[in-house]
Amino acid sequence: MIKYLSAILLTFTVLFGATTVVAKKTTDELEAKAGEVVIRIADKPCVNKTVLDNLKPEYHAQFRKAEIRTAGKPVNGCWTVDDNGVYLMFEDGNQGYVPREIFKPVETI
Repeated sequence: MIKYLSAILLTFTVLFGATTVVAKKTTDELEAKAGEVVIRIADKPCVNKTVLDNLKPEYHAQFRKAEIRTAGKPVNGCWTVDDNGVYLMFEDGNQGYVPREIFKPVETI
C-alpha cells in the first residue's frame, strides 16, 4: 500500500509542477466534483479521530486528510490509495473508492 501512496504523491508533484509552469496558483489539494458533491484530498496527515479509531494503528500513517461537501455541508475524513483507486473514509461512516483520474489540482483566485 505504501508504494501506491508514493505513486499518488508523485502524481501530486507532477500535477502541481505542471500547473505552476502556466502561472496558475494551486493549493496542496486535489479535488473531484460530481454535481453538488465535492471531494478534496490533501497531502497532510489524517488527524480525524473518528476515522482513525476505525483503523489499526499501523495504518494511520498511510491515511491523509480528506473532506467531502454535499449541499454545502462539509464532512471530514481520510484517504489513501491502492490498486482500486483513492479509498476514502468519512467520519459519518461513508466510505468507498473513487478513480484517481478524476482528481484535479485546486486553483486559487
